Amino acid sequence: MKIPIAYWISSHGFGHASRASALMEELELQKPQTFHFHIFTSLPSWFFDIHHYSFTHHRVEVDPGIVQKSTLEEDLEATLNMARQWSSPKQVVHLLPVLKKKGISFIIADIAPLAFWAAGELGIPSLLVESFTWDWIYQGYVSKDPAFDTLIEPYRRLFSIADYHIQTEPLGMRKEGVPLVGPISRRARKSPLIIHHELGVPKDTKMILLSLSGKPKNFDFWDQLEEWKEFFFVFASLEAPKEIRQGNRLLLARETPFFHPDLVQASHGVIGKAGYSSVAEVYEFQKPFLFVTRPMLQETACLVRFLQNSHPSKEIPKEGFYEGAWLEQLSFFITEHAFPERLISGREEGAKEILKIFQKEKIL
Repeated sequence: MKIPIAYWISSHGFGHASRASALMEELELQKPQTFHFHIFTSLPSWFFDIHHYSFTHHRVEVDPGIVQKSTLEEDLEATLNMARQWSSPKQVVHLLPVLKKKGISFIIADIAPLAFWAAGELGIPSLLVESFTWDWIYQGYVSKDPAFDTLIEPYRRLFSIADYHIQTEPLGMRKEGVPLVGPISRRARKSPLIIHHELGVPKDTKMILLSLSGKPKNFDFWDQLEEWKEFFFVFASLEAPKEIRQGNRLLLARETPFFHPDLVQASHGVIGKAGYSSVAEVYEFQKPFLFVTRPMLQETACLVRFLQNSHPSKEIPKEGFYEGAWLEQLSFFITEHAFPERLISGREEGAKEILKIFQKEKIL
């Protein structure tokens, strides 16, 4: 019988789920047929269905997240209200019987703070995996709205309940004595040659991946891309209901069968928002990165600093982004770039740390 492990995952974007999936797959590789994961998140099951580990999906909200007006802009008032609600354990009391019934022996959370309260109520150990925590994020909003200051200590206390802690690069705030691992991304599955064939990328063109939310009508630069014949542009969007192909542009459907790490690996370069999973994937597959940021979010400065220090990348202005003001920057992908050598991946380091914890707790 497989060991039941709960994994509570923030639905703030797909970065937390990507990181969690990378670790679950790596645990399956290192200890095959050992674990069954109970995934608690409001993200849809299709995101997890494509991964190679045993799991049950519980579609529930477990985390405050950040409410966004658009891909690049937060709604501070709504975020504040959500954070106030999710500082209270009453939000997850209904999940305690579910955890008991499933025989959960350990809870991992990325970065849902009430998971640690739930683990304490059940008398089972818990692990926090993070590159930032919500108390640290809210500190960055205090200058915009002082009301966020009242939430910092309640969230800090919730995170402090965790029995174990792993931090991952690119990191917000370093905690002394806590294991630190490299960027965590999922493994690619298919070769670039196969992906190019399946996508229909013409020979003698460079495939550029645009990892952006939206549809052609939101991208004023959609038609302008036709002029750049040396490139084939693939859009990985979470909003397009169906695939659209026009000339040298391909917009993938929301539930595309293409695996995002495969697309990154097959690309000549990536354009997108500097979020955790995007940064981890371009770092993993050594792809140059043109990125746009959300300057209000405190995590952004850490991601940008990591890119500037360790990866060929270039920031493009948020202003005029959707109008295509950055198109002349495409020459960045023609230049040859040098990438730093990496000896071990963050997912391997992270999985080894988790297995050490499981052994200490006599779960294995």
